[in-house]
Amino acid sequence: MTIRHLLLLLIPFAVCACAHAPPGSSPAPNSIKEDLAMTTTATAGDAEQGGASLNQTLTAEQGLLRLLDLIRSSKSTENFTPKRLNEVMGVRVEYARGGVDRYGAGGQLTEQWSYGFNVEKTAARGTRFEFSFNENVPGSSPPMTDICQIDFDRFTAELEAMGFTRQRYYGSHGSFMKDLFDRPGMRVQVYPRGERDWTPERDSGRVCVQMVLI
Repeated sequence: MTIRHLLLLLIPFAVCACAHAPPGSSPAPNSIKEDLAMTTTATAGDAEQGGASLNQTLTAEQGLLRLLDLIRSSKSTENFTPKRLNEVMGVRVEYARGGVDRYGAGGQLTEQWSYGFNVEKTAARGTRFEFSFNENVPGSSPPMTDICQIDFDRFTAELEAMGFTRQRYYGSHGSFMKDLFDRPGMRVQVYPRGERDWTPERDSGRVCVQMVLI
């Protein structure tokens, strides 16, 4: 995988696009027009200091389970430092060119799917974390069967077990858009996507996790 391909995976979706997308469709990816020079932040010493051993990529199941561990052991997104993401997520976190306010990781899962997560810090929104599963070919709508080992129900049940309060959010036409989870210092938004061709009117498989915003 080229570094340019990896960078395209690190910034998977825009929040505004996700808020209006139906559950059975993918939010539109951000347009990245410039090359971003990335510098690795992980070293062999990082892995020896504790946490998961550093790899180049994750499985879908590992990604969601480690994300749950990250949420469980953090008070807010201010704890999502590059070092901590290295330790908990177990992959090499990289910085975007131009400073330390944007960093993340990503990789290919299957021929049809990739994953990406990133942290972005801004004065207006503070520290924002995003994890998502992305189609390798945008608009191809492949089934999520191979990456749905941790489905939507299991993932959200784990959040409730951590003490988050749950609220369901519906779009303007009454369609289910996402679940919101709140506890002091942290809000988690979990976006669903059907395993295959899922709509509120036609259930043709499990509901999977498409994206998690914190």
